[in-house]
Amino acid sequence: MIDRAVRAAREGGPIGEHLEALGLLPGRTADEADEGDEGAARGTTLPPRVADGAPHALLGHHVCPRGVCTRREQRAVGEERPVCEIFDLALRFDPER
Repeated sequence: MIDRAVRAAREGGPIGEHLEALGLLPGRTADEADEGDEGAARGTTLPPRVADGAPHALLGHHVCPRGVCTRREQRAVGEERPVCEIFDLALRFDPER
């Protein structure tokens, strides 16, 4: 069944009926699936919506791309990524742990 769905998708054909047969109905959330089909496979629907749609910041610093120096740069929203003048590479983001 999965092979037929994959083949149809690769050929650019309609896949809705294949997804329905597999219990994969696009656009349904886990909450909606719980209310509906008892036979739908668990874990195959979209997760519930996040209560607040606000973006969440990922905290950390940009560091030397090769790990050679101790340079640490904080990047402000909308700014270009800092670049290492030695290696001519963008600094690597190191998230806070």
